[in-house]
Amino acid sequence: MQSYINEKFKILIVDDNPSIHEDFRKILSPKNHLQNSFDALSKQLFDDELPRLYKNPEIQLDFAFQGEEAIKLVETAYQQNQPYLLIFMDIRMPPGIDGIETIKKIWDFHPDQEVIICTAFTDYSWTAIQKKLSIKNSYLVLKKPFDAIEVKQLTVCLIAKTRVTLQSKAALNELKLEKEKVEIAYQKLMTESQRHQFIEQQVVQAQKMDIVATVANGLTQDFNDILNSITKSIQSIQLNTKNNLILQDTSNIKNATNRAQSLINQLSSISKNQKIILNKIDINKNILRVIKICEDFALQNIKVKLLNQDAKFVLADSIQIEQVLLNIALNAKDSMPNGGTLSFDINTVQPSNDFLLKYPNCNGNQFQKIIIRDTGEGIPQKLLTKVFDPFFTTKIQDKKSGLGLSMAFQIIQQHHGFIEVFSEQNLGTMFCIYLPIAQNLNTEKETVFKEPLENKGTILIVDDEEVLRIITKGILKSYGYKTILAENGLEGVEKFQKYKNDISLVLLDLVMPKMSGNECYQKIMELGCEVPVLLCSGYKKNEELHKLLLNNNCFFIQKPYTLHQLIQSIDRTSFTIKQTKEEVLAPKILLADDEIALNMAISKHLSLLGYRVDSVSSGTEAWDLYQKSNNDPYDLVIIDLLIPNMGGMQLSENIRTISQEVPILLISIKINKTTLKQAMKYHINDFLDKPISLSKIQETVAKLLNVKK
Repeated sequence: MQSYINEKFKILIVDDNPSIHEDFRKILSPKNHLQNSFDALSKQLFDDELPRLYKNPEIQLDFAFQGEEAIKLVETAYQQNQPYLLIFMDIRMPPGIDGIETIKKIWDFHPDQEVIICTAFTDYSWTAIQKKLSIKNSYLVLKKPFDAIEVKQLTVCLIAKTRVTLQSKAALNELKLEKEKVEIAYQKLMTESQRHQFIEQQVVQAQKMDIVATVANGLTQDFNDILNSITKSIQSIQLNTKNNLILQDTSNIKNATNRAQSLINQLSSISKNQKIILNKIDINKNILRVIKICEDFALQNIKVKLLNQDAKFVLADSIQIEQVLLNIALNAKDSMPNGGTLSFDINTVQPSNDFLLKYPNCNGNQFQKIIIRDTGEGIPQKLLTKVFDPFFTTKIQDKKSGLGLSMAFQIIQQHHGFIEVFSEQNLGTMFCIYLPIAQNLNTEKETVFKEPLENKGTILIVDDEEVLRIITKGILKSYGYKTILAENGLEGVEKFQKYKNDISLVLLDLVMPKMSGNECYQKIMELGCEVPVLLCSGYKKNEELHKLLLNNNCFFIQKPYTLHQLIQSIDRTSFTIKQTKEEVLAPKILLADDEIALNMAISKHLSLLGYRVDSVSSGTEAWDLYQKSNNDPYDLVIIDLLIPNMGGMQLSENIRTISQEVPILLISIKINKTTLKQAMKYHINDFLDKPISLSKIQETVAKLLNVKK
């Protein structure tokens, strides 16, 4: 504003008569007279003389003979940010465009330009001028012939008006800039405040989970001991009394004990902070599988749809991610008792500045964003911050534990991802899950779902976890199995009795309400069960489980398990039972390697060659199988040196306590001198360095089996 006022005041005279130009120069050039007039007007307007800054205006006169020439001069001055404060415009300027048309063209690019129209009213009347230019405060009409004093007064007044206008606009622009600065600062302050609030909520949530985990870790074993004592006492009472009332009371106590055991099982899973197996997976397939499960088994009367698919891969544990998605879907079902819509949406997102402020630990990685939205009842705002809290639930009537979403929160955190929830009552709820996009890692093999669908048999699934029950059903259906579901041991016995002629395998959880897995197994045995039973639990093996596994038809899989491990365990269990009923001539191989892709490739290749292959991913699983193979012993054992839960050398040592003859093939990334010394001690027959070709495996296996013969 200051720099502009110190500049010259530019006035443009537009007239085709040179003598008129000279008249304007004589009238407007005397600086002292014009300055005195300006100062006098300023004192009248502002009741004081203007500061020095505003004094001594210097007038610069420019002249144009035609309208087109005037337009160019005005346009140039406007582009250079040195516009004319005032234009004296003649009406008639043959042979070019007249003054009225010239003014209209100038106002097209500079609508605030001040103009004094010089006219004798011969070509345009006042009415005609108003009609052409419309009623506007940016022009005056000066009638020819004009008086010099009149010209001076108009010039001084319009300069003063223009100055005030410019000052006002400059001040307004400064106010706008200051307002923008204040708004930006306020927005930053609010964003920072929201970020701190969000981080604080995340820390509080993590602390809550840590407290629950700490308490659970310290108490689960004690509570298990107490519950075991109660259970044994109940069993003793039931064996020694025939009083129906006492039997009914003990049955009620037993059911309550089983419910407590189930809750402790969930607490235990939190306290363990269970290990997840991250693989590069196509999350679209997992979501499509969950949608299929929802449509087929879980969400009747609810429309389920996928809005968008994205081809990016993420780092995830398939089973646990599907458990999270299905848990949210089941919550959505409960919020839509009269039906509604559940939608899934998948997008790739690059973290914005707001996202980085909110999640400073995301390292700027790209994320796959999964949006699950329902049209249900919604969650009250006062409860929205509690949905991930342990034991919080709105489903009191269903006696839920309230651990579902807190476990979902924990699982997503273990995946180095983030989960958010948004909701409005009567409008619905939206969960947003962010999972890191995979970078140059091996893709999880999904061979199990690429085999042709066929009727491989019927499996009875007995598990009190609804989400896991439904996911398992969907997986087994994809692999060609029919399924029957039971939510507790008591229902499991009833379903087995009803369908025992159709059931080919029982998948049995050990810790359940109403009747434990152990009791359910005993009841099934009493019904003449000859089918294999695959026990599963989140606990480590205890004395009770070891006793169960002494039965020839009883096997075990540790929770949490991957899709690959589940299918392999079911196939191996079914195959082992089948082989005990018929003579088998093909060589039998035990393969122990936790690298899933390699495990599957070797297992499939050797199977195609006619070998019988049992493949496992841990040392303890391999040792369990080997101990049970007395009736059909293994002809060869292939062991990864770094197999988890025992180690290749320890497994080899254990095997040598039973058999000195069975060939052992050790595979590893690199065999060093220390490994060779240990290998000689345990009589390991051969070694292969990773990476291994299938042809080399085939050649070595053939050689070792011939040595055995």
